[in-house]
Amino acid sequence: MVHSLASIPTPEPDVVCRAYLCRHGRTGMNARGVVQGGAVDEPLDETGRLQAEALAKAFLQSGLRPDVVVTSGLARSVLTGAALRDWNVAADVQEDNRFNEMLYGDLEGAVLSDAETKRRIGSVVKAWMKGDRHHVCGGASGESYDMVARRSRQAFEEVLEKQRPKALVVVSHSRLAKVLITDVLGLGPERMETIPLDNCGVIVLDVVEDAPGGPYRYRTVALNVTAHL
Repeated sequence: MVHSLASIPTPEPDVVCRAYLCRHGRTGMNARGVVQGGAVDEPLDETGRLQAEALAKAFLQSGLRPDVVVTSGLARSVLTGAALRDWNVAADVQEDNRFNEMLYGDLEGAVLSDAETKRRIGSVVKAWMKGDRHHVCGGASGESYDMVARRSRQAFEEVLEKQRPKALVVVSHSRLAKVLITDVLGLGPERMETIPLDNCGVIVLDVVEDAPGGPYRYRTVALNVTAHL
């Protein structure tokens, strides 16, 4: 069992890249229990800023120096990634909107404890657990699992192909990271709810390439590493 970034074993010889999928630090909307998807651009709160610093220090103290750091285009992700740059974990941080959080449509900004919100989100989760990749969350302005999987995986594998990092950090969002990891592992939406990911928690994934340019195979190394928090 992996307890910290420092305790993660070194990659096997066939691994071409080790990827660290990090969730952003806490925001005020996280603290208040409000739905916060890709249409909401909320900055970190004070706790979130401290979490981002703790994440950066964990990388620094573990001797982990990513070749590439990419964030989404949303402030909570960008500010978390900036902590990695400020603490000299990475010299540069890139942004890619394809790593933005899932769009929750007309559920954006809804209070999670509200009975109607619970009912509607519960309905979406049931569809996902039945393996429905095309069920859209929050009506016409929302996204489905498949829509998020296609854009996030395209962005992820584009970094692998064009920049060839040995160590890659992607700072994104809870639902997006769960979609991405279940998609690349071939698990589908029915397994998303089994994957925890706290604010500034880290999923570690190894990438294996059987031939130059892919296709890629993926191995889970650790889920929701949070010892630094």
